[in-house]
Amino acid sequence: MSARFLLALLLALPPLTLAAAPDLRAEFWLDLDGVQREGEESPLPDREAALRLLEEASWVFAGMIDGFEFEWTPENKGRAVAEAFSLKPLSVVKAGDPRLRPGEARRDPRRFSAWVEFRPDAADLLALEAGSSATWKSAQGRGQADWQKGWPGRREAYIAALKAGIEDWARANLGLRPRLLRGRVVFAAPPSMAIVDGAYTVQARLRIEVLEVRKWEIW
Repeated sequence: MSARFLLALLLALPPLTLAAAPDLRAEFWLDLDGVQREGEESPLPDREAALRLLEEASWVFAGMIDGFEFEWTPENKGRAVAEAFSLKPLSVVKAGDPRLRPGEARRDPRRFSAWVEFRPDAADLLALEAGSSATWKSAQGRGQADWQKGWPGRREAYIAALKAGIEDWARANLGLRPRLLRGRVVFAAPPSMAIVDGAYTVQARLRIEVLEVRKWEIW
């Protein structure tokens, strides 16, 4: 089957000309000849590539609307405290969701790509408005994961970018590293993904709502 209409067929929706909501659309791509899991074909078949592309787009758009809860404990060698970081998605956009609208897929020998649009409903618009309020602060993060990790490495790079953005905010606003930082984080725009020096590399603009800061007591 041609890749041209494969994404649309997977969602049982017609291909679109993407004209609306420019902040909630992005081009996603997958490397077809990347490192695959044991037993998988290489290059990756079009159908599997389309499913993965939609999964990644769904995760990113959910990360823009409702985002993630996070909790970060920075390393403190003087107090023998190891670093810990957790990230919990606050919503999930499933394949077939009518808000998720794919454009035409394109395939070349090494890459499968398509523009995907997310059409927010009323609740989504409220969430987007909340994320732009004064209680949320801007940050930027860059994350990487080894290309040899294959498909799981892509998600790892996104998460690393989120964590880096939280650390960036803490350095700029707290001075000393906290004992614990807890809050919410969203993608302010679709992050970019590239392969740089053998690593999946994500650049992301973020909005962060800090809900709790625990500082170390002086002793």
